[in-house]
Amino acid sequence: MSEKTEKPTTKKLRDLKEKGDVIKSEEVVSAVQSIFIFTYLYLYGNSFLSEIIELINTSIESINYELSYSAGKITGMALDLSIKYILPLVAVIFIGDILSIVSQIGFIFAVEKIKPSLQKLSVKNNIKNIFSLKNVFELLKSILKLAFISLVSYIIIREHVRDFSNLPYASNTVAFDYSFYIISLLWKGILVGYLIFSIFDFWFQRRNGEKKIMMTKDEVKRESKDSDGNPEVKSERKKIHAEIQSGSLGNNVRKSTVIVKNPTHIAVCIYYKLGETPVPQILEIGIGKLALHILKIAEDNNIPIVEEISLARGIHANIAPGDYITEDFFEPVAEILRIAMNLDY
Repeated sequence: MSEKTEKPTTKKLRDLKEKGDVIKSEEVVSAVQSIFIFTYLYLYGNSFLSEIIELINTSIESINYELSYSAGKITGMALDLSIKYILPLVAVIFIGDILSIVSQIGFIFAVEKIKPSLQKLSVKNNIKNIFSLKNVFELLKSILKLAFISLVSYIIIREHVRDFSNLPYASNTVAFDYSFYIISLLWKGILVGYLIFSIFDFWFQRRNGEKKIMMTKDEVKRESKDSDGNPEVKSERKKIHAEIQSGSLGNNVRKSTVIVKNPTHIAVCIYYKLGETPVPQILEIGIGKLALHILKIAEDNNIPIVEEISLARGIHANIAPGDYITEDFFEPVAEILRIAMNLDY
């Protein structure tokens, strides 16, 4: 079995991108989300917390009022809180998601990823995926994250355990402020951990992903052949390019009296001038793409084009460019020239 030693071709990378098989780190997404959430709470957390405290106090005080009045007031305050703080927070998280994904893989909409597939229901494939290196790595990563969060929480709580014992004696405002302070400490510690994990995970996913899409030399050769075509097609392409670059093709087409086509596969340039050429001369014969190029030049220069399938095929099979037509083609070519030149004979 050949070793995968070659970097993926542009075509393979493009095909993988279309299928949605791109390299990305979920830890980067989580880290960016955490940064956005922390920044939002840092900017608006105090006012958000104040309104939550006010809502709680109002709920407690509403016991002394009629139910309809209390319910309406509390509902209004909760709705106002949602519009002012919760909806913007959801929007911030969504924007963080989009930015973290786009920064890694760009804008991609892969239909293949959402298309139903029987392979996704395959028990054999699912068992293989469970015990894959990727899932083992994800499991270890989750264990490490849980251990890190537990360690950070333990350190912070241990340092403030005496303060926690005094919270029952504090006012609601002080208790909430202190709780928010502890939560912010936890968040900062977790955020540092997420950043470290995201950097390592991004490196691992990139390294593992690039290794996975490496190609063998045979695969590169086969793909190159499929993309560029066989040697005959390459040769024909080079020939067309050389003729176009030299300018001789364009000159011959513009000089032609009429172009005979079939209907797009063959284009024959016929030249005839009374008193100059004894019989009509074939200036160019184009096949395939060259024929299309000849027809384009003819259209741009108002050269008459006549579709005559049998004549185009016959000239292509029996006469070379630069030669005069043979006696077998005198009558059909004369008929074409009469049409093109509006001759009466």
